[in-house]
Amino acid sequence: MWFKEVCNGFGFMVKVKKKLYEAKHVQKIELFDTEFGKMLVLDGKIQTIETFEFYYHEMLVHVPMLIHENPKKVLLIGGGDGYSLREILKHNPDEVLVVEVDKKVIEISKTFLGAKDYFNNEKVSTIYQDGGKFIKNCKEKFDVVIVDGTDPSPVSKSLFSEEFFTKCFKVSDVFCTQSQSPIFQFNYFKDILEKSKKLK
Repeated sequence: MWFKEVCNGFGFMVKVKKKLYEAKHVQKIELFDTEFGKMLVLDGKIQTIETFEFYYHEMLVHVPMLIHENPKKVLLIGGGDGYSLREILKHNPDEVLVVEVDKKVIEISKTFLGAKDYFNNEKVSTIYQDGGKFIKNCKEKFDVVIVDGTDPSPVSKSLFSEEFFTKCFKVSDVFCTQSQSPIFQFNYFKDILEKSKKLK
């Protein structure tokens, strides 16, 4: 069996050994065992594959964490698979707040992706809420804000608005978000870049 994802005229296929989980919660959640380890899929879009995940998560996390001189208080929006949280904890912050829209994603990641130790860390607290709504009403300040959201969709659209980016910079001087592929999803990438330029 093959899993196929198509985007803007490009296709990506992964050979699947077995489907491990499927359910509809806030999003449709699927978990597959593949030739490259477990693969998490949300609403038909590949989120992570065990063998390759570090390419993405290390770059997303370590660049902003190293920009700050002493990141002790970190906000992670999204990241329900636990991999970004794993990388954040390597910097030994005092506290990490995770805001995840879909509780089931974290539960599945704890069970199948080895994320239990990260989310159960005493430095980590979790709020189950839309990240856009959370940041809109946020009064706290953070050393670093990292957004590890899904591709733009009805569930995650608030994480790609100019209002969201503006508010993130009000709660932290260091803000990093996943910005899609400049090759396969150029329109999304360009939109994020244009909105970011307005924040200077």
